[in-house]
Amino acid sequence: MKKVFSALLAGIVLSTSMLTCVGCSEVSSILPEKEVKYKVTAEDFYFSTDNGSTYGNRRVEFPVGESVYMQVVVFITSDDNKEHDIEGELIIPNVQAVDAYYLKGQKITPEVDEVNGVTTYPFEITTNEEWTFFFEFVPNSEGDVDMELNFDDNIPAKYDMVNTIKMVEAD
Repeated sequence: MKKVFSALLAGIVLSTSMLTCVGCSEVSSILPEKEVKYKVTAEDFYFSTDNGSTYGNRRVEFPVGESVYMQVVVFITSDDNKEHDIEGELIIPNVQAVDAYYLKGQKITPEVDEVNGVTTYPFEITTNEEWTFFFEFVPNSEGDVDMELNFDDNIPAKYDMVNTIKMVEAD
């Protein structure tokens, strides 16, 4: 009788434990997950006209027909300090793109829109890590060039950025 009672009691405890665990998972799936908040802590454009030996972010005029080297630095943090992949794009109109690389050495594949004269460089970066993109391009006409840096919907639109440079005739 003790064996039957012990087996019955063990079965009840096991069944109750299983039901409790199922109930917990249902309750936890009902609770909303905390929304991760992102912040762009660094984004800037740096330019060089000496084959990338020196870079600065103050220069805004570049001669038509000469190579310009550009670094775009991006650092995005998340409030949970975990790694998240963020997508974005850099749009450069009216220049002939020569080459572009991620800091990590990954090639950026541009999407060229010949009709609108725009080249888009889609990228994916990881949060809580600084990313630098390297570009070399040759300005092909005089005028202002607005370079747009846009992030996916996870990043507030206030962090999207436009950097304007001016292409001038060489001296």
